[in-house]
Amino acid sequence: MASRLIGKLVVFAVIIAVAGVAWLALRDTAPPEISLDPAGGAVSSRPIRVMVRDAGSGVRKIVISAAGQGGPVTVFSKDYPAGAKDVKESFTLSQAGLKDGRFSLTVAALDHRAIGENRAEKSFTFTFDTEPPKITVKTIAHNINQGGAGLIVYAVSEDAPKSGVAVGERFFHGYRQASGDYYCLFVFPWDSTLSGYSPRVVADDAAGNSGEAGFGFLPKPKAFKRDTISLSDKFLNEKMPQFQRSFPDVKSPVDLFLKANRDLRRDNAKTLLELGMKTDTKPLWRGSFFRMDGTATMAGFADTRSYMYNGGKIDEQTHLGFDLASSEHAPVPAANDGKVVLAGFFGIYGECVVIDHGLGLQSLYGHLSRIDVKPGDSVKRGQTIGLSGATGMAGGDHLHFGMMLSGWPVNPLEWFDEHWIKDNVTGKMAGI
Repeated sequence: MASRLIGKLVVFAVIIAVAGVAWLALRDTAPPEISLDPAGGAVSSRPIRVMVRDAGSGVRKIVISAAGQGGPVTVFSKDYPAGAKDVKESFTLSQAGLKDGRFSLTVAALDHRAIGENRAEKSFTFTFDTEPPKITVKTIAHNINQGGAGLIVYAVSEDAPKSGVAVGERFFHGYRQASGDYYCLFVFPWDSTLSGYSPRVVADDAAGNSGEAGFGFLPKPKAFKRDTISLSDKFLNEKMPQFQRSFPDVKSPVDLFLKANRDLRRDNAKTLLELGMKTDTKPLWRGSFFRMDGTATMAGFADTRSYMYNGGKIDEQTHLGFDLASSEHAPVPAANDGKVVLAGFFGIYGECVVIDHGLGLQSLYGHLSRIDVKPGDSVKRGQTIGLSGATGMAGGDHLHFGMMLSGWPVNPLEWFDEHWIKDNVTGKMAGI
C-alpha cells in the first residue's frame, strides 16, 4: 500500500515538473533585445560592441552579417549555454571584405525557448571609411622654450572628434574654432631631452582612422635649478596632521611626509589632467596674466628639490610652479579672465583654486588661507579670489602659482609677458 502511494507521488512530481518546464517554455514569448555601439555612422577597424539581452530563457546564439557591395558575409557567430541573460561581445569588420561606402549589419539572436525558439533580427546602416583625415598646418615659426608653451593652428579635412599635438606620452588637445581651424596649445616638457622632443599633430576621425602631420619647430633647451630643503621636526609635527585623513594608517610624521610628497602629489597631478579636460573651447583670457603685486619669487618653475632630514636625503621632487611671497594673508588676484573649476582643499596645495582660461590653459593658486570663489564662478583679471596662506605643504605664508596646459605644468613666466603672448599665441591666431 505504502509503495503504491510513493509511486503515485513520484509520478505526480514528474508530471508537475514537466508541466512547469512546458509552462515556462510556452510563457517565454519575448524575443531577445539587440543593440550595437556604435549604432550607425562611420566605422573602420575600430571594434563594434553588440549587446543582446533575453530575460526569459536566455540567449542561445548570435549571428552578425555584413552586406556592402557584395553579398552578406558573416563577421560574428557564437553559441551560448543556458542562463546567459545579458551578453556583451566585440567584433571587427576585418574579414568582411568591405570597400569604402555604405553597408549594413544584420544582427540575429535566438533564445533557449524549448518549444519554438524566439528569434530577433535587427539591421543597422553604416559607412565604411578607411581614409585617414588630412591635416594642414597653418602656422610657422614654432619657437618654444623648454618648460614653455607654443600654439599651432591647423585644419583637418573632416570632422575630428579627437585631435591635437602628441609629445611622447603627453597629449595636448586642439579645439575647433568658428572658422573651422583648430587651435592647440602645447608644451616642450621641462623633463624632456632636446633629442627626444618631437611633437606632431594627430587627428582621429569618427571611424577611428588616425592622421598625422609634422611641423617645423625650434626648441630652446633650458637648465633648471636644484635646491635643498631641510625638514625640521617642528615643520613635520605642525604640517603633517592635515594629511592624516588621506593616510589614516600612517602614524610617523616622516612617513606621512613621504606619502604626501610622493603619493598625494601624484594623485594631485592626475586630478589636474582630469581638470584639464574641463575647459572652454575658445580663449577666455585677455592680454597678459596678472602677477600678484609686491611679490618676491621664493622658488621657480622646475626647480629640483632634495628633501633632507637628520642630515640625509629622504626624497626628491620637482617644483612645478612659482612660490610668490608678499604680506601675510595677502589678497590673491585671478591672473586672468576665466571660470573656476576647483575651489577647496587639494592635497599638497592645501586650500586651492584652479581657473580655466580656455583651450586647456588653466592657472592654479595654492596654500590659500581663505577662498572667495566656488566652482562654476566666472572671474575677471585682477579679481580677488582668496588670501595667501600656509595650508598644504607650505612652510610659510605664500602663494604657489602654477600654469597648466591640458593638465600638464608649464612655465608661468611666459604668460606674465605681454610681448611673448602676442608673438607666440594671440598673434598666430590673428594671422590666420
